[in-house]
Amino acid sequence: MEILSFFIRDRLVKIGRNIRHNDLPDVEIVSSFSGYDSINRAGGLFWEKTCSDLSDDDLISLIYGVSYLETFHRWIGGSAASCIFIFRLLIKRNISIEVIDNVSEWIIRNSYNHYNPFGSRVRLGARNYSEYLELSKKRAIIKAERERIEKIRQEKYAREREIRRVMAEACNNDRKSSIRLEIIKEMEALSLVDKLIFISGHPMYPPQFFPTCIADSCRLDDLMLLSPEVRSNLAARLRGRRKGPWGKFRTRLREAVQNSVSDNCC
Repeated sequence: MEILSFFIRDRLVKIGRNIRHNDLPDVEIVSSFSGYDSINRAGGLFWEKTCSDLSDDDLISLIYGVSYLETFHRWIGGSAASCIFIFRLLIKRNISIEVIDNVSEWIIRNSYNHYNPFGSRVRLGARNYSEYLELSKKRAIIKAERERIEKIRQEKYAREREIRRVMAEACNNDRKSSIRLEIIKEMEALSLVDKLIFISGHPMYPPQFFPTCIADSCRLDDLMLLSPEVRSNLAARLRGRRKGPWGKFRTRLREAVQNSVSDNCC
């Protein structure tokens, strides 16, 4: 279908004009479009050619007529329905926003196709075109902020993964070295809480580099004495699959974090 015949187009305009004036369209004309649902999937270029010589008023009547027939005959259209493409042509014209709002409001109220007239099923609760634009802007701002936060989060996790990789390599290389023995000896005089603080801030080695007896002896009460920053650092260094004492330690650490959040909410 390259272009709509003037006869068919005039009938569509007539139906729309009747509706705009609160008159019932001619039953015979409406019925004649019963098997004509292909018109509702004609595409944007088709309607651009078909509507090029229409006046603004006739274009408005056309969109009323097409939208009415789509609902009346339950034409298949979805996000490619003709109403959407004609509405976009309407927006391009030098027509007041008040008129466009009135047209879009009528379509939203009367169309069974939830994609009409904006082309998106997500109308955001808008009642007309102006509201849709405003709500779309707010939605775009919220989406951009979420994407910004997610990007920061992913970058943070990437840095943490790289730190864990470097630490794991250092841990494997030095686990049986004299370096480890010297560090353990330096930690002997520290309390359990201070040992955890030391581990959380060590620049080279992950928690599993240090004696498992530290993880075994640490209880929930001990973890609650740590600052949120220390708990966060320990959690970041223990991400990934962890077994044994440090895996169990991580489970208790998560519980301590949850208890701390609950206490702050009370």
